[in-house]
Amino acid sequence: MAHKLIPYTVIEKALTCDPEALLKVAQNYDAYITQLSKCPVAGADGVIRFKADEDMKQELVLELLTKIPRFHIPESPDKKT
Repeated sequence: MAHKLIPYTVIEKALTCDPEALLKVAQNYDAYITQLSKCPVAGADGVIRFKADEDMKQELVLELLTKIPRFHIPESPDKKT
């Protein structure tokens, strides 16, 4: 599953809990989170299908958003003054 990389500036803003940046990060991983939250559900015809569990999806998004501010980006050697 390929997805676009999040620009570094957005990541920096997300680390400071900028709401717009956090939303962009969550949107970037929406398809992956949806895939992770799928559970088997038996249909009326007896066929088992996988459907996203919205509660689980929201828990995964919440977990992502609460962990982002704890993420530490090491300072690049070329940025040191």
